[in-house]
Amino acid sequence: MSQAMAALATAIRQANDLLLQVTEELTFEQANWLPPGTANPIAHTYAHIVAIQDRYLNTFILSQPTIAEREGWNERLNLPLILRLNRETVSQHPIDLRAFRPYTERVFAETNAYLERADETELARVVQGFRGPLPVGELLGRFMAPHAAMHLGEICALKGIQGLKGLPF
Repeated sequence: MSQAMAALATAIRQANDLLLQVTEELTFEQANWLPPGTANPIAHTYAHIVAIQDRYLNTFILSQPTIAEREGWNERLNLPLILRLNRETVSQHPIDLRAFRPYTERVFAETNAYLERADETELARVVQGFRGPLPVGELLGRFMAPHAAMHLGEICALKGIQGLKGLPF
């Protein structure tokens, strides 16, 4: 594995690991608490992170249906509805993170398997992203890796507002 690929893989894996750690002990109520202002509940931010990673990997990079589509997670978790929710409707559709966890584990496992086999040629391959064509390495580095990390900051802040410890260290 090249240094560039190793750095991207490490960043993505660390963000995924942290997401699992910071949400592991949340109660249903803490995960679905609607904060003041415009932020979404932790559970909805979590669902967004996982579903978008599934989409980046499978739709944009691998040009195949998402895990949610292939394995019926859309129906089991009501993902199409959840991902369209806005500030006014999230409280009407709480998310059970324990029920969501198997889908998360599938997405992260498939992401890890892809990262293990990707090489320099793969990083240079141009794919159609949501903002137009771009190399896989750019999609991973500009979008997939920072996406989870940015939202992890939100989740940790929302835990802090609830009097909980944000990061596990």
